[in-house]
Amino acid sequence: ARGETELVYTLPVAARVAVTVYDVRGARVRELANGPHEAGAHSVAWDGVDATGRKAAPGIYFVRASAGERSITRKVQIVR
Repeated sequence: ARGETELVYTLPVAARVAVTVYDVRGARVRELANGPHEAGAHSVAWDGVDATGRKAAPGIYFVRASAGERSITRKVQIVR
């Protein structure tokens, strides 16, 4: 990603959703979503900025999305 990255997900039923970005050490970089979501298609964007408002350094990050008892993790690479 060179700019904003859009993450798209679909929920078969309403659920509490948490979407969080972590660095390669496992430290939380930024929380993108945390709360109830209705069933259906959703998206959330990460602009490459950490929780303090600074640009994240180039490198590998992991985005974890959890809904109910299910979770999925995807890799995102920031390049400048």
